[in-house]
Amino acid sequence: MVKVELKWKKFDQAIEDIRHHYQSKSIKMIIGISRGGLVPAVSLSHKLSIPMDSLVWQTRDGDTGRDIQKLEQLSNKYRSKEILFVDDICDSGKTIREIQNWFPDASFATLIDKIPEEGLVEYAPLRFGDEWIIFPWE
Repeated sequence: MVKVELKWKKFDQAIEDIRHHYQSKSIKMIIGISRGGLVPAVSLSHKLSIPMDSLVWQTRDGDTGRDIQKLEQLSNKYRSKEILFVDDICDSGKTIREIQNWFPDASFATLIDKIPEEGLVEYAPLRFGDEWIIFPWE
């Protein structure tokens, strides 16, 4: 498998693209999906001046973590369309599909969307095929 190293400069540009896309939307909370979505979510939170929280939702490496309690808390505090979920990559779409069951009108942004034809990610500035992506914080 071909490995591609994503540099900080490309990351910064991708975050700026996401910021531009969401700056005029009515997002009140950014949720970084642990682990990969935390770095982009923090950066985007600073750029948009919108609060950020994290969500543990592990669908890889044994499906070991899904923070249902956090989703319940979010659903009691925010309307679905006020939340922007952020992750590093959409590979299979499993994470997004599962979270969409709780928040069908929420927005989803990733740095990379490997399956754009499925329409799961509202905005992703980068596209790759089958390459293995090495993120700058790894």
